[in-house]
Amino acid sequence: MAGPKPEIAAAVKVFEPDSLRSAFRLAGYKEEELASWRSTIGRFPKAGGSEGGGIGSGGSGANAPIGPGPSTAGAVTSTRQAPRPPPKGFVRLPPQEIEQKRREGKCFNCDERFTVGHKCAKPDLMMLVGRWEDEAEEEAAEEGPPELE
Repeated sequence: MAGPKPEIAAAVKVFEPDSLRSAFRLAGYKEEELASWRSTIGRFPKAGGSEGGGIGSGGSGANAPIGPGPSTAGAVTSTRQAPRPPPKGFVRLPPQEIEQKRREGKCFNCDERFTVGHKCAKPDLMMLVGRWEDEAEEEAAEEGPPELE
């Protein structure tokens, strides 16, 4: 008879349950969480799996890759693309200008005096959107070729 999966056992140990009943309850919560992750992400690394390096995989962790391993499905090999230029409206300040603004105590975004709790007069909305490479390929395959009019 085997014990709980390593990722579940580790999560239960963190809470130091005082009874077997509370340990089972915590294990159930963790199983639900992992099931949710697997259905959302698809290829969540499993303990002892061939992908290795994920949370609870039992590997060293220091040199292990983060996230799912490279996809071996399909014979298409991808080549490295040149990095994309920054989006329009995004300005990277040169090092000299950064140093000047620091010396003068100015905000990097709005040129007003920077103080604790400073808020720019015209705030920008910044959002980070990420996706696994496999998801992007799957969505492109599901959509099919673009329609021509």
